[in-house]
Amino acid sequence: MKSCFGGWILVTISLLLTSSANADEAKLDIFPPNISLSGRDSSSQILVTRISPDGRREDLTAEAQFEASRTGWMRLAGGRAVPLSDGSGTIRITAGGLTSEITASVRDSASTPAVTFTHQVVPVLTRFGCNSGGCHGKQSG
Repeated sequence: MKSCFGGWILVTISLLLTSSANADEAKLDIFPPNISLSGRDSSSQILVTRISPDGRREDLTAEAQFEASRTGWMRLAGGRAVPLSDGSGTIRITAGGLTSEITASVRDSASTPAVTFTHQVVPVLTRFGCNSGGCHGKQSG
């Protein structure tokens, strides 16, 4: 009886040691895993999530530090990537004591896209409610 009880104590201690050793094996999940920006008006939001060993997820985007591998290539603020010049490189993300990298590319950063009704005018009308039935969205115009 005495040795059985001692065996349970050893199993419990080893489980505790194993779980505390795995506590340091958290990882960063970066979304999107790579960025491809095309045009001056393009941008991408980078989401940074810490995944703990037990599967819990924590959003670290607000506290993450973002660093581009090339200067003058991309502006990174608050996880938003905005193109400055054409090229490709990596973005280093540091958060919660963990570091990860993603690849990114920029093309056509100097080109000015044509103004279209669908992409530039409709969002403004929608924002101010002008395309609803009580305004310009009604049948009679």
